[in-house]
Amino acid sequence: MRLSILSNCFSREPQEYLTITQRDLVAFYRGAGLDAVPLPIPDFHTPTDLDAFGKTIQKVVNCAEAGQNIVVHCLAGLGRTGIFLACLARQKFGFSGREAVNWVRKYIPSALENKEQMRFVGDFQTT
Repeated sequence: MRLSILSNCFSREPQEYLTITQRDLVAFYRGAGLDAVPLPIPDFHTPTDLDAFGKTIQKVVNCAEAGQNIVVHCLAGLGRTGIFLACLARQKFGFSGREAVNWVRKYIPSALENKEQMRFVGDFQTT
C-alpha cells in the first residue's frame, strides 16, 4: 500500500517534531514522495486557522475519493488527530458532531481529549 497524502497536526511548524523526533518531518515525508500537508494545531487545543483546516479536510476527502491512501497524525494520535478525523467524518459521511466523535472513538477509544475539541467538532461547518 503506497501512501499518497499525509496531514501532520503538530502544533508548531516544525519546532514540536524537531524536538521529539530530531528531524524535520515535513521534509522527511516529502523526501519519501508524500504530499505532506502541515496543519499546525496546538497540543490539547483546536485549529486556529479555520480556512486552512477546511481546505485540508476537503483535500483529504478528494484524495480518498480518488483512491489515494491517507495518513493523519499528531503526537499521540488522540486529540488533534481525533478532531481531524471527526471533522473528516462529518464532511464525508454527513454525521452530526456526536455521531462523528462516536465513529472515531470506535477505532480510537481515547480520541478527542477535552470539551473544547468536542465543541469544535460539533461546530464544524461542512460544505
